[in-house]
Amino acid sequence: MRYKLPARLLLISLVLAAIAVMLIPGSSYSAQDRESPLAGSSVQHPAGTDALGRDRMVRVSAALLLSLAGALAASALTTAAAAAIGTLAAFSPPYLGGFILLVCDVFLALPWLFLLMMVRSALPLNASPAHSMALTFLVLAALGWPACARAVYRGASSFRSADWMLQARAEGLRPSQVVRYVVPNLLPLLVPQFIICIPAFIIAEANLGALGLGIGEPLPSWGGMLLELDNSAMLIRTSWVYLPIALLVLVLLLLEAVAVEDCPVRFSLRHLICAYAIAAATLSQSCAGQAAPRLPGELAWTIGYDPKTFDPAKVDDQESETVRYLTAGVLLRFNRFTQKVEARLAETWNLSEDGKTLTLKLHPGLKFSDGSSLTAKDAAWSVRRVLLPATGAPVAQEFLSPDGVTVETPDDRTLIVHLPKQVIGIEKVFDEIAIEPANRPSEGRVTAGPFVVADYHRSQYVRLRRNP
Repeated sequence: MRYKLPARLLLISLVLAAIAVMLIPGSSYSAQDRESPLAGSSVQHPAGTDALGRDRMVRVSAALLLSLAGALAASALTTAAAAAIGTLAAFSPPYLGGFILLVCDVFLALPWLFLLMMVRSALPLNASPAHSMALTFLVLAALGWPACARAVYRGASSFRSADWMLQARAEGLRPSQVVRYVVPNLLPLLVPQFIICIPAFIIAEANLGALGLGIGEPLPSWGGMLLELDNSAMLIRTSWVYLPIALLVLVLLLLEAVAVEDCPVRFSLRHLICAYAIAAATLSQSCAGQAAPRLPGELAWTIGYDPKTFDPAKVDDQESETVRYLTAGVLLRFNRFTQKVEARLAETWNLSEDGKTLTLKLHPGLKFSDGSSLTAKDAAWSVRRVLLPATGAPVAQEFLSPDGVTVETPDDRTLIVHLPKQVIGIEKVFDEIAIEPANRPSEGRVTAGPFVVADYHRSQYVRLRRNP
């Protein structure tokens, strides 16, 4: 009891803070800042951004409000259904009451999470975000009543032999009239069941969301944001990725503390919350913390999933992007923290007034990791390669009209790129073009970046060696 009031105050404070965040002018859980994906904390984005440049603070606040609202509605529905079914079983003929209890026992015998997955996967998965949210919580409400109905049955059964019940029947009250007096007497039992369903449904929604069966994008959900913990590249870049799981566990513990002291499932819920937190921590450690073999001058990390490719021109997944970012030598680098374009292999660059000609001057004496010289011809070949349709490079679409782009090299240090039309922020595109030796792509084995690929064990780790 001593923790109940502080828990209520803190939970109310979190809800009010989330509402305040959503009411800030310009706040949007779906707006994408393409200039700052996976950004760290800043004045504009206090908790940074996700991989699509969406404000993480706004999305976490929206997820908190949506999950609480949905869990409250689902808890009310399932408690009402349990009250009706449990009371019906208690006051119906024995054969009907026995059948109802048998149905409850069958539901309780099935693993609830797998039952949720089966039912939710059988429903439309391509529904709109609002419909997917309604379906998710309706499924939770439809499958969450058996345990509560069992408890209601026990409570209602005790009233059948109560003195006031016998007197009511003796005075000729019909069963429907008797029920009106039974339900108010069940409130001390129904209220704890209602409260205890809220965190249980929030956990269930998070599990379904993590499996892709919950609330659809762009609506934020706990499960959708927890998927970021399965991406080692995000764990490396920012620690704000842990905010959703930290807030989720805090909210669950606060709801558990608010629950009625004598609720029979109070301790099992606490154990479930703790297990959920431990599982999330284990997941993040498995993505980021397992030590791979490493020698001095090497960088190694455990991979969450296998990179699709080591070809820097064909990268379209996060693990491959991490390898490219650490190995690729690029002419220009877009700094995610300062939001500015910085020179790398290019000593200087100049964009014409019409925005259609970009001239880059390379540093003198550049070399690849194998000791061969890096010239403007290598840079031109690398740019032309990503523009070829046969390569299938995702970055080619950033040029808008890749077929019309031409590249020339007046000398070994000068690269001139002509665009058929102006491309806003064209300098940032070169952050994704790795310069490779002309006519001999090496898939990260020969690079001009800070590292080269030293070793790769499928489904285990990637090890990079410092570029000599």
